[in-house]
Order: sequence, then C-alpha cells, then structure tokens
Amino acid sequence: DLNIDLIRDALFTEDEKTPFSLQERQSISKAVHEVKFGIIENFNPESKVIPDIESKLEYLSKKVNDLTKFDWKRLLVTTIIGVSIDLGFGTLVPVSLLELFKNVLAHFANKFLENKSLKDRT
Repeated sequence: DLNIDLIRDALFTEDEKTPFSLQERQSISKAVHEVKFGIIENFNPESKVIPDIESKLEYLSKKVNDLTKFDWKRLLVTTIIGVSIDLGFGTLVPVSLLELFKNVLAHFANKFLENKSLKDRT
C-alpha cells in the first residue's frame, strides 16, 4: 500500500536529522508554491477550502527553515493528508495527489515517495 509505505518511510527513517542547505530551502519553497497551483489546476477545489490548502502549504514552506530533513518529511506527510482531506478525499490520499507532490518535489522527495510501480497500486 503506497500510503503505508509513505508514512513508514517518513516517520521511521531517521537518517536525515540534518538541516536543509540554503539552496534546498529555496528550491523547496519554490516547489511548494508550484504544488499549490498544481492542486488548484488538477483538483479544482471548492473556493472555501483554497485558503486552508494555501495555509497548510505556506506553513510547510516556512518550516523548511526550522526543521531537519527528517522532521520536515514528517510534516510533509501530515500536509499531504491534510490537503487530501480538504479536497474531500479523506485520509485515503489519491495517487494523483501523491504524484503531484512527488513530481514537483522530485529533487529530494523521491527517496521517500519512491515506489516500484505507482500504477500497480491504484
């Protein structure tokens, strides 16, 4: 199950208790901004939930300055689930939403969003 793999890797892999570099922080902030537009474009959320989604993503983007990679990945999982709930999917995060985060955050997210075959898990 992709969701279980995602959570297990983010919550139980403690190998990255280091801060992000300045370049990584800048890239992540830009990527999270792109995720916001991707969510609006691909999921067409109700206007009443857009501020909630934007707030979650802005918090995620800001926390890249304060958290280690390990703790930020944990926050990323929480954020993805929160956005999924805001979009009306509940805690069963759709593969298309995971793919959006994965594609935009690919330069560092692949390690814990990686899977053998996403299409086989839908």
